[in-house]
Amino acid sequence: CMTLSPRPKVSRLNYFAVAADMNTFDYDATALATAIADREVSSEQAVEAHFERIDAVQQKINAVVEMQRDVSLAKAREADSKLASGK
Repeated sequence: CMTLSPRPKVSRLNYFAVAADMNTFDYDATALATAIADREVSSEQAVEAHFERIDAVQQKINAVVEMQRDVSLAKAREADSKLASGK
């Protein structure tokens, strides 16, 4: 399972960065959005972590009908680029 390596910066989301083995899917959408906005984790890292989790459980639970991995990662990279440029 992909783990995120949050930046050492301390913020109101310190609980997000407490352990390097915490995964993005362990947090609600608000906490994850804040972590992305604070640049503690990138959109691309979050999407990749979620796809890895889906890969790990999909065969057992068969919950995802269609995965658009390329589209999702491209949109995540675009969001990261916009965030980096201040848009």
